[in-house]
Amino acid sequence: MAKTHAIPLDTEMTYSIVNTISPDLDLSAGKISGSILKMAGLGIQEEIRNKYYPGSYADVLVTAGHNLSCNVVYHTICPQRTDQRSEKVLATLVERCLSKAQMMGVSSISFPAIGTGVLGFSKQEVAQIMMDTAVKFAHHSDELQMDIHYIIYPGDSETLKAFENKLKSLRGAASYPSSFNSFSFTEHESRTDHYDSRDAVKSAQEYIELTTACDEMLREALRWYNDMLTNKHGFSIHNNFIQHFGQEEMDELLNIQTKWGVFIKVFFQDGYAGVNLQVVSGDIRPAVLEVEAMCCQVQEDFAKEEERDMCLKTPISFSRKPLDANSAVYREKLKTFSGFQIVRVEKLENSSLRQLFDLKKKQLQVSTTPKLMYQRLPAQFCNLLSRVGFQREFAPPYEQKQGAGIYFSSSVKQAEKLWKGLADEEYMYFVEAVVLTGKSTVGSPDLIVPPEIHSGDPFSLYDSVTGGIDTHVIFNGHQALPEYLIICTQKNTLN
Repeated sequence: MAKTHAIPLDTEMTYSIVNTISPDLDLSAGKISGSILKMAGLGIQEEIRNKYYPGSYADVLVTAGHNLSCNVVYHTICPQRTDQRSEKVLATLVERCLSKAQMMGVSSISFPAIGTGVLGFSKQEVAQIMMDTAVKFAHHSDELQMDIHYIIYPGDSETLKAFENKLKSLRGAASYPSSFNSFSFTEHESRTDHYDSRDAVKSAQEYIELTTACDEMLREALRWYNDMLTNKHGFSIHNNFIQHFGQEEMDELLNIQTKWGVFIKVFFQDGYAGVNLQVVSGDIRPAVLEVEAMCCQVQEDFAKEEERDMCLKTPISFSRKPLDANSAVYREKLKTFSGFQIVRVEKLENSSLRQLFDLKKKQLQVSTTPKLMYQRLPAQFCNLLSRVGFQREFAPPYEQKQGAGIYFSSSVKQAEKLWKGLADEEYMYFVEAVVLTGKSTVGSPDLIVPPEIHSGDPFSLYDSVTGGIDTHVIFNGHQALPEYLIICTQKNTLN
């Protein structure tokens, strides 16, 4: 399971290197990664296994340098040149490494000539893609101040010549940044040709490193972090698990108010819960962090309680496994999600949820095939869903016209419309599930459980309610089994 790893703010970051790694995260496979494993020691392999799932193309995975002379290593996953996306992925990898290095405040980064080995890229196109991307990144990053190095192995004169020629063409271009002014070329295993991205090298400074298994998770975290930094006078936290706050949490909110000089107001409206924070005389940012930490703790306590209740004959086992882009199931999802750009498809497996779903099917005496349906949910609940299944708190739609239950749509397009309150998110997270709708009737906003089949008989209830042909609502999460998580965007690029 992926973890978030924060490097202490007083850690001095000076030097980083880039590695190439296979999607299965085996550092021993490949010339560059094998060399890094040998020098860094087995600890680097253990770290990457503990922190990340098997990767996908365009991922950049971050570890410490361990026994290497660098402070941090960026592990990149690039496809074969025969893949039609390969050129775009290579450019994206370079951009993402530079972005992470800039965010972490490192003073230098060293790239190998990614793809010139078994991946099948030509030396010339690698030099062009990598150096053009670096120049483009510098044009859009006014604060960029770091050394960028390219590693050329001894004897690889063809690659060295390709980078030299590209450098000459860049220096003759009008768009070449004048501050890229210092280059030297030597054949050396650790540092060879390089250029300074600015006249002065930025000294190491305090920073926070955000590391996740997937790039879109990192972007979500960065967006939240930037919002918190820019909204210094007021901030709203939207999290339906605030409904689970007890007296202890409410008392702690009062303590946070006093400690940080802020005013905190909890709100509940139309099935949604949240906290508004306003500055009175202090700093809102540490208050936001403490309240978010409380929300995370309440979510985790909820999940553990659910897992205890779910545990049947065997311990709970769950996984999220990315599908190969060439698999039949992945191609099927491409058709279903036409109009979107799929970033990743994950197969969700949870033995306890499947057992409970099968038991529920017998209980409802459902003879028909479960319906294939979709739900869109916020990024923050994807992992909780894979652990404990569908919950009302995860994804109430903007308007709960059929009651306070768990909503599903029969089509992706309808799911996008139903959860229009998530429209401002860069990535979209859809769950494909099989749903037991059983005996159903038309819903209404006042419902918290299904209505009675026979008036006056509280033991005879419908199994679900509907809102037309496209929307179904269940009131017990075990009536739906999540099967796939589809992460996508409406953008047509990897940026």
